[in-house]
Amino acid sequence: MTYEVIMIDPVAAQHVSAAMDIESYDLCVNHLVRWHTYHLEDKDLMFTNGGRVFPSEEPVGALIPIRNGTVEVASCMFGVEPRENGFVVRRIKELHPTDTVMRAFGSYDDTHCCGFTDDSLVGWIRNTIMDSNIGEKQEVTSNWNLRLRAIQPVRSTKYHGKISVFQSSKDADNDRQVAMKAGRAFRFIFPELDDSELETIVDAFRENFSLRKYTLKTGKDPKHFTHAYSHDQADMDNPNTTYDRKAMIHSCMRYDFDHLPRHPCSAYGSGDFEIIWLEDDKGCIAGRCVVYIGGSTPAAGPIYGVCEKSLDMIQSHVDDMGATVGRDDSWDGAKLLSFPHQDGYIGPYLDVDPKRLTVGHGSDDGFLIVDEDGEVDASKYQGILGNSHYTTCCECSTDLGEDDYYYSEHTDGQYCECCYGDEHTFCEYEQEMVHNSTLVEVWTDTRWGERSEMVSEGARDNSFVECTDGKCWHEDDVRYCECNGEWLSPKTLNDDYFESDWDGEIYPNELKCMTEDDESVSVDEVVDEGGKVVKIDGVWKIVKEDDE
Repeated sequence: MTYEVIMIDPVAAQHVSAAMDIESYDLCVNHLVRWHTYHLEDKDLMFTNGGRVFPSEEPVGALIPIRNGTVEVASCMFGVEPRENGFVVRRIKELHPTDTVMRAFGSYDDTHCCGFTDDSLVGWIRNTIMDSNIGEKQEVTSNWNLRLRAIQPVRSTKYHGKISVFQSSKDADNDRQVAMKAGRAFRFIFPELDDSELETIVDAFRENFSLRKYTLKTGKDPKHFTHAYSHDQADMDNPNTTYDRKAMIHSCMRYDFDHLPRHPCSAYGSGDFEIIWLEDDKGCIAGRCVVYIGGSTPAAGPIYGVCEKSLDMIQSHVDDMGATVGRDDSWDGAKLLSFPHQDGYIGPYLDVDPKRLTVGHGSDDGFLIVDEDGEVDASKYQGILGNSHYTTCCECSTDLGEDDYYYSEHTDGQYCECCYGDEHTFCEYEQEMVHNSTLVEVWTDTRWGERSEMVSEGARDNSFVECTDGKCWHEDDVRYCECNGEWLSPKTLNDDYFESDWDGEIYPNELKCMTEDDESVSVDEVVDEGGKVVKIDGVWKIVKEDDE
């Protein structure tokens, strides 16, 4: 068993006791470097009553060899905790020296871990990651359980949805945790996971801990249908989809259709239909489903949602209604409001067959009625229904079938699948298809090196930072240099800057100064502390007055 001692407070350290051959306490303390780790041997440790009563007893102090071993100073007085005198004395135990994460974390005394601050989160991580197929990625050279005990992940109480962790042993000593987005936190703990595995874990985390809180609402008025279809949409996860459970991002009716006098889905407000929808805590739409309630049995169209939880919530409500889901012919005879427009009618794409409507007459005047033999084609995506045949692609003029429309908000055009894919790209950050003309290049730092990708301008403005190299880097990959007031990319930081061992700030390499203990600090820090530096062979070094 080995130990180490670190001075954390020079002022409190002025009160330490000293060995007999030291002229003054100040002399002792001035030769100790703050935050420098001094490794100790058993003979250097001080225990209660001068001896080790129990093997598990912690030392109350230590004798620190300085000045080439000729001078020693005690880190505390008996009966007083070392930290009260400005020192940390701790046991070092190399439980798994080959684990890359633990090597970066620093020394860690596993005997001090009495459990987890967030047992629920850690228990879930173990069940989800370590007891799954993903857990097979743990190699003999790694120790995932040890990482969890050292890093101590907890759900942040200040930043909803984030996970707080200790990034290093120094942070753990100072009880300083950093709140990270879930994906970044899991990447920090388990760098072995690939992108798809990480995405799976993040989605499961959000679902399990109910980070998404939804309120279920219902309505029959045209404005309710308009709101549920066209209002801002909640962030997408990656739900499993089927014929009757679909992702909202794939809905052709989720736009505002502000080029029309009214939203096409307002036609459902005839009284024969009810809209079920979910809103998150920001009022964004997280799921919806249209239910025909005018027949003998309620009949629901497909359920749309942004995640598994939203789909399940609506599914449960529909089940409680005793409704069927996504069954063809279940809307026969249902009435929609009739809104004549140009040569057709403003109306929605029908999610179930038949996708045809009959114009009502007599008592049904003012309605469109679902009818397999109807003259109005209700398989159109652009919000205008009619008896016209299929549309054509605005790029290649190819005739398109009833299920082949791809509408672009950017160009207000209808495309075939090929042309739409050529002109649009899915932006994962914005969860939207984006026209290629609006894409911009950004950069991220991955385990395989620097990687560029094209994203929307909104994603760039919200998640990326322009650095001194002229590139926009992801906010998680950059560091801010207070000294120059600039954002630094990973390569610039690595090549031209260093992190001071004294204050942890970033400085240009030309300001680097090496102490006699091989610590990297800035020249400005030394000067501010009243020290002196000279440039020897192109390198700044701290000098004592008698060395000048």
